[in-house]
Amino acid sequence: MKCIERKYFYGAIICFVLYVSLSLTLEAEFIVKTNKVINNFCVSLLSGHEQSIEVLRDLTSFGSLTFFVLSSLLLLLSVFFYKSIRELVLHFSSLVAGSILCFLLKNLHRIPRPSLDKHFTKVVTLSFPSAHAFCSALIFSLIALFVCSNSRSYKFKFLWWSATILIILSIGLSRVSLGVHWMSDILGGWLLSGFIIMLHLIITKMMGKDSIQTKM
Repeated sequence: MKCIERKYFYGAIICFVLYVSLSLTLEAEFIVKTNKVINNFCVSLLSGHEQSIEVLRDLTSFGSLTFFVLSSLLLLLSVFFYKSIRELVLHFSSLVAGSILCFLLKNLHRIPRPSLDKHFTKVVTLSFPSAHAFCSALIFSLIALFVCSNSRSYKFKFLWWSATILIILSIGLSRVSLGVHWMSDILGGWLLSGFIIMLHLIITKMMGKDSIQTKM
């Protein structure tokens, strides 16, 4: 196994182990208390600040299913025109398989949302892992990988990835601030997306098609 593939393999294992460890300790006293403290603190900061709540609602929409589907379609179209068919299939598989896995895990864990009277936005699904955190981390990371694969500038890559990480963090934390998720839900969504991204990179290398190569 090449060094770069080994790095992604270890990354996938770390994300998987951390996710499983977190999911098994969701009802631990320390996790429950920490979740409540963070949730109550964030919600208390927003109470009576309607303008801030509206800003967070706009921000959290970038992790919604609608945005995820539309941005996924744009990404797939871009991959189709600038990459290979194999990479198109891989991107499609990562997006679909990841989404299905997140949905199945939500129904497996069946963790309830924070108290309904504290919600600042509408929610209809279960809590862990956060689909908004997962979807935003997955799609923005795949977009960053695609965009940066077409640039040789390390400065550009650094700035793009910095912006990507900032967006992902902001969307995840907005869910906690709006009172619709526990912090553990957000961490679970991030870890799950990290696992999918690592698998995506591993398979890309195994296909013998380096992701930095574009279609001729």
